[in-house]
Amino acid sequence: MTAAALERAFRDEWTTVVAALSRRLGDLQAAEDAVAEAFAAAAVAWRRGAVPPNPGAWLTLTAWRKAVDQLRRDRPVAQHGLDAASLADPGGGIDA
Repeated sequence: MTAAALERAFRDEWTTVVAALSRRLGDLQAAEDAVAEAFAAAAVAWRRGAVPPNPGAWLTLTAWRKAVDQLRRDRPVAQHGLDAASLADPGGGIDA
C-alpha cells in the first residue's frame, strides 16, 4: 500500500508542490531538490506509519523544511553573526 500511495502522491502532487515551493523560494532547482528530499523522507516515514490524510500537505511542509535547512547550511559565515576577526582569533576577539 505504501508504494502505491507514494506513486500516487508523486503523480498527483509533484508539480503542485514544486510550483508552490518555487514561488516561495524564487529558485526552481532548489524547489525540485527539496521536493525530491521530501519524497525520499516520505518513502521512509510512510513505511513506518500510515500514509497521512493529506499527502500533498505533508510533502509541501516537509519540502519547505528541507529547503530552509539547506538555505541555513548555505548561508555565508558572516550572516551567522561571526566576522573574519573572530574566526582568526581563537580567543573570539576578547582581549586578555
